[in-house]
Amino acid sequence: RDQVAAKSKPRKPSVSSKDAPVSKSSRDNESSSKDSSTRKASSSHKVLRETSSLTKEALLKPVIQEEEDDSFSDGGEDDRAHSGALATVEDTRSRMVSPEPPPPKPEKIVPIFPFKTKCKPKQYPESTVPFIDSHCHIDYIFVREQNYGTFASYIESKDFPKNFSGCVANFCDPPAWGAYQMYEEILEEDGVWGAFGLHPHNARHWSPEVEKDLIRACSHPKCVAWGEMGLDYGKGYHEASPDLIELQKDAFLAQMKHALKMKKPFVIHARGAELDAFEMMKVSLIQSLIWQN
Repeated sequence: RDQVAAKSKPRKPSVSSKDAPVSKSSRDNESSSKDSSTRKASSSHKVLRETSSLTKEALLKPVIQEEEDDSFSDGGEDDRAHSGALATVEDTRSRMVSPEPPPPKPEKIVPIFPFKTKCKPKQYPESTVPFIDSHCHIDYIFVREQNYGTFASYIESKDFPKNFSGCVANFCDPPAWGAYQMYEEILEEDGVWGAFGLHPHNARHWSPEVEKDLIRACSHPKCVAWGEMGLDYGKGYHEASPDLIELQKDAFLAQMKHALKMKKPFVIHARGAELDAFEMMKVSLIQSLIWQN
């Protein structure tokens, strides 16, 4: 009977976990955990958005973090995670904002023609031994410097050393010793001597008239040499054509002939043609010795 009564006794319906009654405290805990996970997710997304949106200009400015939600500060672990992410951003910013200072720029020395150049002033000890510049172009200097005075006044206006005793001015353009004869005024000054010759760049101007003008200019009592003259094939400069090279050789041979007759030293210009110029000088000297004998 007892077994029959137990079987006939109605059973209570089983309650699943979903249908089970939930207390108020457990509901509060569950909602707080959901809010905490939501805050964590929003915090991480916010930090990621802030980090990814940083540009070069934003890195150069201090970050001012504005909290829109007051309840966010009560997150505990959320605040620590957020502050750690911001610390990483600040560390990255500090490395980018404070680079190594650039090296100091070298002191710029303005070159003063003709002696003060890029080298340091007073680099060499002062010398009291007199010296002479054996090759210069006073006519070029006066034109470039727009000097209309004398050479002595020009020296006074520039930083010439005290032991400078004079120069040999090379006149190698036909206008310098042609009809204008501007060399005469320059050679009248003390400490200035002259040399006359047709530069190989001007070989196309060689003519009987130019030859006569050169002979007259080299007869000046203060002329100490003939030149500058020679060959210029223009290696790495202005390449000379074969026709111009032949004109240079003709003018060079003719000028050496006159210089040997007048017993004037040569002032040689040779660029890319050193061997040819040397061979031509040897031939001219041998011919001169034969003519003398």
